[in-house]
Amino acid sequence: MYTPKPWQRRFYRSKAWQECRKAVWERQHGLCADCMERGEFTPIAEVHHLTFLTEQNVGDPKVSLDPDRCVGLCRECHNRRHEKGYKKLDQPTRVWFDEQGRPVRKGVEW
Repeated sequence: MYTPKPWQRRFYRSKAWQECRKAVWERQHGLCADCMERGEFTPIAEVHHLTFLTEQNVGDPKVSLDPDRCVGLCRECHNRRHEKGYKKLDQPTRVWFDEQGRPVRKGVEW
């Protein structure tokens, strides 16, 4: 399970982030942007930064607190957007699930 780093906890608990998140939610009327493009109406579960946040750039409000650089997504679409970044990781360490719900490692046969 993922454990947030201390700088991430501080940022995502801040009043400034809560206000930015609210602005994104209101702009999109609480609906996932990616789902709406497909004609589906799914509630926002996460507000996604279009620029990956790091400890170095989280203090730059133009990167971390600009609602125009964020998008509201449902959990499935948020995970899908992050999947693209995971391709750089060691694939055999990623666990996936097959149609029957059994764990499968991509690129590795058990």
